[in-house]
Amino acid sequence: MLAALALTAILTGAPAAASPGGLPVIPPAPAMRFPLRIAAERHVLQDAGGAPVVLHGDAAWSLIAEASARQTDSYLRDRRTRGFNALLVNLIEHKFARRAPRNAEGVEPFGAAGPFTAPNDHYFAHAEEVVSRAGAAGFAVLLAPAYLGFDGGDEGWYREAKLAGAERLRDYGRYVGARFRHLRNVLWVLGGDYAPPDPTLVEALAAGIREADPDALMTGHCSRGRSASSCWPNATWLDIDTIYTGAEVREAAEHAYAGARPFLLIEAIYETAPAGTPRQVRKQAYEALLSGAAGHVYGHEDVWHFDASGVQAPRADWKTALDAPGARGIQELIVLMRQLVPGPLAPDRRGIIKAPRDGHRGALPVSASTDHGRVVLAYLPDGEPVVVDPRPLQDSTVRGFWIDPVNGSRYPAALGDPGDGNGRLVRPVGINHGGEHDWLLLIEPGEQNGERREPLPQGQDGRS
Repeated sequence: MLAALALTAILTGAPAAASPGGLPVIPPAPAMRFPLRIAAERHVLQDAGGAPVVLHGDAAWSLIAEASARQTDSYLRDRRTRGFNALLVNLIEHKFARRAPRNAEGVEPFGAAGPFTAPNDHYFAHAEEVVSRAGAAGFAVLLAPAYLGFDGGDEGWYREAKLAGAERLRDYGRYVGARFRHLRNVLWVLGGDYAPPDPTLVEALAAGIREADPDALMTGHCSRGRSASSCWPNATWLDIDTIYTGAEVREAAEHAYAGARPFLLIEAIYETAPAGTPRQVRKQAYEALLSGAAGHVYGHEDVWHFDASGVQAPRADWKTALDAPGARGIQELIVLMRQLVPGPLAPDRRGIIKAPRDGHRGALPVSASTDHGRVVLAYLPDGEPVVVDPRPLQDSTVRGFWIDPVNGSRYPAALGDPGDGNGRLVRPVGINHGGEHDWLLLIEPGEQNGERREPLPQGQDGRS
């Protein structure tokens, strides 16, 4: 009941304080205590103190290879202010840095004998410093020791890994495992846009890391459309599953939730990539989290390579892109998730919020619950009407709120029309502040007071 009371106060009290840029000031979250661990409840990550954790990640692939110390600190401050608590980073960069595989100071990761042989302590000391600073700022680092590259091509290290062979990769794994084992904010990411035909390459690298650091947590990054557990189904090193999707996340997330491991949405569509609209990046995050994910990674095409060459021509410099509309939407998501519950949400299968039997034209709503199932949150990707059937909540009265995922504005949801007899047909309040139709619907115990908060976008009358 405490969660419901806290959320009631938020929804009916004074608006949250805003930063100079107009964004809500995120209350400081309790600092994560590293290392992270898997809770007894298999879908949940927890910190060293036993507190449940949801990872809100940002793709920063080239941070170690491209960013200067000053740029690193600037980047970390921005992402921490917005509520992010995890970063996805390459330990060694093959292509997407100005001097790759050298870092910004021109230091090579390996000696003259070739990749994965004779690691250069000077290079890895710099990498260690970046990861350490991220940990001090409260970030878990999803660290890819040898990103293999899309389809095994020149974006990554697959060809070099194949030439080096399993034994050298195992030695390299021992080196980086020993080098980083004192930095407990590291979560190793094996693979990288590819599952090699010879699985022994990834297995050898993972084995070397685990020999040096038996307590290391590991996950995998497979090819698009596949989960880590589908690429490496028998891997003893795989502690946390991931999904890597295109525009549609829900089905992959529901499948992963049925598995034996916690899972993360490690990648989907990046903002400003083809199809990477602000709506898309918030849609994929909500679909993952409301389907039970223990975390997700947001990415922006103009941020992750820090103004080095990327996959496509940049639209803005990386510092400007930090404040992109999609990033602001993820910030609103983080605020809401912190208000609801400290850990992952549980998917709600009771049919409290569902699509009507007939006439539903858009993507299906996805919903989750908290406060022992008494509070339900749903994301409606296309603003289609939904049927609300509160009977499974077993509360004599319930009330609803529409929440704008763009800026957090909220409005009472009128629970009026009888619908199909098994619930009430509820219609979203119109176009949101981003000019889109996606909305969040919150149902909780209590009397609807009829109060309306925040003006709707100009020209909207509160009805669809």
